[in-house]
Amino acid sequence: MRNGSTDSDGRQVQYSWLKDEDFASAIVESAKKLKIYGHKWFRRNRQVVVTNIVISELVKVGKEDPFSLLPLLRINKEVARGALAGWFDAEGSPGSFNADGYKYDSPRGRCCKKEVIKLMARLLEYLNIHHTIGEELTRDEFISPSTGKRYKPKFNKIYYLRISRCCVKRFSKLIGFRIRRKMDALMTLIRESRFKEIC
Repeated sequence: MRNGSTDSDGRQVQYSWLKDEDFASAIVESAKKLKIYGHKWFRRNRQVVVTNIVISELVKVGKEDPFSLLPLLRINKEVARGALAGWFDAEGSPGSFNADGYKYDSPRGRCCKKEVIKLMARLLEYLNIHHTIGEELTRDEFISPSTGKRYKPKFNKIYYLRISRCCVKRFSKLIGFRIRRKMDALMTLIRESRFKEIC
């Protein structure tokens, strides 16, 4: 996850600057299910801290070599679904449509690391969800909507993983979004566009 970082002694993972309170709550709830301490608090924006050395090590390994986590994430379909749901919540968008229902932008996730995109693609394949991988050039600079400051991107390309039209309904049933505003947008997209379950 883009927002995840470990502290200096490697015993704590902190997720910062989370926009959605329901997403912050989902991280804490997931930690509790694993019997791991998790805490949510407010400081300028919602932040969550999850303290556990095993989780911390997994975050570090995943950042260095994402594919090394594949056997763990494919241990069963529930784990794969959870990993994809977390990633799409953090890095994904639900898609949109225009009035005639033909032109649309289906759910997708973006990342500057191609290895992460490929890892998520393997998990989608495991769940029989069709998708495509692509890349886009980044802008020379962008303005942060929260601070108004100008930033130059660290990478000149960003990769995306787009759910195929035939699998949008399947994606919503198996993975979807835990962030309410994103799930609502996805349900609107499915209801008002002409998606067919082909798969």
